[in-house]
Amino acid sequence: MKNMKNKKIVLLLLQLPLILVMIVSFLASLYLAIVGLMGIGFATPIILGLIIVLYFYGRYLEKKRRDDFF
Repeated sequence: MKNMKNKKIVLLLLQLPLILVMIVSFLASLYLAIVGLMGIGFATPIILGLIIVLYFYGRYLEKKRRDDFF
C-alpha cells in the first residue's frame, strides 16, 4: 500500500511542470488579451482554457474508471 502512495506522488510530481506551464500560459494570455498587447485576442485564452478543462476532465474520467474497476 505504501508503494502505491509513493507511485501516485511521483506521477503527480512528473505532471506538475506541465500543469503549471499551462496555467501560467493561460493567465498570461488572458492578461495580454485584456491589455491588448502583442496582438493576442481573446481566442487564445479561450482555447488554452478549453485545453486545461479537457485535460482535467480526462484525468477525472481516468480516475473514475480506475475506481470503478476495483
